[in-house]
Amino acid sequence: NDATMNYSLAISLLALGRRDEALEALDRSLTKQPTVLPTLLLRGQIELDAGHEELAGRYLRPAFDSHPEELQARQLLARWHLQMGKTAEAKNDSVTAERHYRDGLIVDENNVDLLLSLGELYLANGRQAEAINPLEGAHHLQPQNQRVCLLLGHAYVAMHEPEKARAILAAGAQLGGQSGEDATDKQCRESLQHLQP
Repeated sequence: NDATMNYSLAISLLALGRRDEALEALDRSLTKQPTVLPTLLLRGQIELDAGHEELAGRYLRPAFDSHPEELQARQLLARWHLQMGKTAEAKNDSVTAERHYRDGLIVDENNVDLLLSLGELYLANGRQAEAINPLEGAHHLQPQNQRVCLLLGHAYVAMHEPEKARAILAAGAQLGGQSGEDATDKQCRESLQHLQP
């Protein structure tokens, strides 16, 4: 059918580096069949990769709504929420950022980037008690993530839990050099030194 042909044409055009023509083919495909999942996902991913978050949402939300069981639809919508949250944070709109991070976690509860961003947002806004749950979730999923260790350690310090803070910061300090983040490594070690009895 025409929708499938236009989708296939778009794939070929993208491989040739002809993005604008590929977008036209995808749009023709969506005109013929507006709910075809691969077309919606590809169109949304192209816009997301280009930094056009608002436009990407026009394709990714309906893709997820019509196919919530599809892993790629969940992952791309979660990524969209992450990028929308980061954009909102850049505009100092923490309410919108929090909403996007939370909505993204409804779609993909094991997304470490969303958990970390939500926890970091809470810490930045003095909501340390609320930061612990998403940061513990991120740590459970990625115990080797030094940044997670650092932020979770800071949340524990703020909640007057020095033993937990010491343990998680020590784990983070032991990861030194593995993360490639020298500043994070240094912060883990300095925070741990401040906690030594």
